[in-house]
Amino acid sequence: MTDDRAVYIKALKATAIELLGGGSVAVGIFWASGHAATAAAVAAGVGVAAFIGLGTQASILLGTGKDAAIFGAIVAGTWLAKLVIVVAGMVALTRLTSLPRVPLVLAMLAAVVVTLAIDVWAVVRTRVPYANPGSNTRG
Repeated sequence: MTDDRAVYIKALKATAIELLGGGSVAVGIFWASGHAATAAAVAAGVGVAAFIGLGTQASILLGTGKDAAIFGAIVAGTWLAKLVIVVAGMVALTRLTSLPRVPLVLAMLAAVVVTLAIDVWAVVRTRVPYANPGSNTRG
């Protein structure tokens, strides 16, 4: 396994653990305080952000080590599929009148910030060469 792949796997695991742990705590607090609708909104918000973040990280992990065109196709295809699914999901969630929107959006934003922070950490830790050593590009 390459070092890059190991970093991407760590990022995927860290994101899953952080979102599951933080989301569970937030949902538990709201549920225990008698705010079941808010707990459901927080769970939905974290779920949407987890789907987006983990989908991106999984597509990068899947494309790692492949030709640049294949890597781009995997990442772009995953992005398009996520976009369609998230838009459809958000339309469905907004039609639920019992689901408070503010906690939904705040939970989603908080989870996205966590996901992006872990993505930045992965990019900083990964060393991707800009050129292949020993290659001659003069023609």
